[in-house]
Amino acid sequence: MSPRNRKFTLIELLVVIAIIAILASMLLPALNQAREKGRGSSCLNNLKQMASANIMYAGDYGVLCPIKGAMNEDNMYPWFYGLAPKAMSGKNYDLTKGGFLHPYLGESTQVTLCPTWKVPNNITNPADSSSAGGYGYTRLSFSSTISDSDEAISNGRTRLGKIKRPSSIVMFADCAMGSTPSGTAILVPKGFGMTDTNGTLHFRHVNWANIAWADGHAGSERFLGGDIGAKTGYFTEETRNFDYEED
Repeated sequence: MSPRNRKFTLIELLVVIAIIAILASMLLPALNQAREKGRGSSCLNNLKQMASANIMYAGDYGVLCPIKGAMNEDNMYPWFYGLAPKAMSGKNYDLTKGGFLHPYLGESTQVTLCPTWKVPNNITNPADSSSAGGYGYTRLSFSSTISDSDEAISNGRTRLGKIKRPSSIVMFADCAMGSTPSGTAILVPKGFGMTDTNGTLHFRHVNWANIAWADGHAGSERFLGGDIGAKTGYFTEETRNFDYEED
């Protein structure tokens, strides 16, 4: 049989297929990591835009926006990221409009939706989402209820000039809670929360969490501790990066 007419045997075909499978398995993690790096960069840009929007809000109203407002006529609550239903469940979240930041971000925007959070939560329509967009706003208690004693920058009374260390105070960040993890927009440091007191920062970008700080810059912090499976936890064991009045 001439080399031109030679046919592959079944064993040779299986060897080729096995080699292709091995190469694919070696390349896939690198491709996934590259894809996640792109999502992480988009997420970081989102958070920077949100911080800039909040600073512009403060320029117009004298204070940073509150985490949440009073229920409107449609039984929806305006939050910093958009609109949330009264029951806080079901596909009724609207991340594209109605939030305190939207006049500065633009209507129909997807800036308040983390591209990495979007994938596992199957958020195909941000105007009819099953959860908030994966970002949280700094709190010093696991509650969105604002009281007279509330000292978080999200209390709706915080003036930018009163923040002593704006470049080291967390404003917005990747956020989630629990071992699943599930969505929350209440961003708390270690030591706060309900049954889980590891904090609600979510290190979803290959063990890194993206953060927007009170001076408007954005950066990433590495996972230090918490729920290693869910990647919820903290990058520091102190609260000084969340409490703008703490020296």
